[in-house]
Amino acid sequence: MKKTLKKPLIYKEWIGCRWMILIMTFALVVIKYIPISNLLGRYKASLALDSNFVIDPYWFNNKIFDTPENMLFLFPLILILVVLLFKTEKQTSTCGLIMSMPFKRKDIIINKYIVGAFSIFIAFLINFLIMSVLYVGNVEFIKTSYTDIPMWYLINFLYCILFFTFSMFMQTVMGKYLVATFFTPIFFFIPISIVVYVSQGLGWIFSKSLTGEKLNELILPFNIYSVIEGSRINIGSKLYKYLYINYAMKILYVIVIISVFIWLLIYCYKKIDMERIHSIFLFKKFQIIFNILISINVAMIISIIIVDGIGFINSNISFIVVFLIVMGISYSLCNKIIRFANR
Repeated sequence: MKKTLKKPLIYKEWIGCRWMILIMTFALVVIKYIPISNLLGRYKASLALDSNFVIDPYWFNNKIFDTPENMLFLFPLILILVVLLFKTEKQTSTCGLIMSMPFKRKDIIINKYIVGAFSIFIAFLINFLIMSVLYVGNVEFIKTSYTDIPMWYLINFLYCILFFTFSMFMQTVMGKYLVATFFTPIFFFIPISIVVYVSQGLGWIFSKSLTGEKLNELILPFNIYSVIEGSRINIGSKLYKYLYINYAMKILYVIVIISVFIWLLIYCYKKIDMERIHSIFLFKKFQIIFNILISINVAMIISIIIVDGIGFINSNISFIVVFLIVMGISYSLCNKIIRFANR
């Protein structure tokens, strides 16, 4: 590791993105700490005014685990962090200059990754410590286990690292950093979109004999989009708590995916063709994958709208024909748009 860490590269990246630590730390405080602190304050006030007031024993657990979609507010900040790591090189054409210096391409991309991942880690660590202090200082008002805190922060940290790693990968395979930033969330969430539309399409084609529920049961253990959401368990009347089912497997699964994308981004960065550095896609194969994924999504959406929404077509064969036609048109349009944008 010491051979890989290069002080000049670390310093260069750190100067560019150090302020993002403060911004992400503040964002996490707003997302998680402030709502819990405010609710605790209201409970304390209610207890002071009414001696018969009873606190929900699972309130802390519920507040820690609820609304996982709030974590999506961190994704734009992570995208900005990744842009800061790549913007200068791509915008001022200094990428080739840096690669001509006595650093391996592997060293350049690894040092970028370490600085970015470290920034996210510090933001989560600070908030974890703040939340731990809140718990210890108010343990008489919190009846649930302290382990809820490290479990929530660990899995959400890894999920943010997963999105960060994927964003880094997108920047290594796309030449224009703004285009890569725009398409990163689309590509990150496009697999679940494909699964949803494919399950609907297959359910319709086979007269609903192959239902979406069966397909969802098949892919559920491998669905990274449900990883950060705990399972809600009913305890009694108006009482519930959240638990992570197969927590260790979810952690392992996310780590494996992160490792795969780390390997991919390092491999792709080492293979960048400097003559194509200002093209939208630096690799033809990735452009093909992009066209196929976009075409499948567009074709599924339009086909399902025609079949289920308008009811214009009334046979399985017609559905397949419409899907193939729309997919072919979408693929052709994607190619033309990319060629036009590369001029």
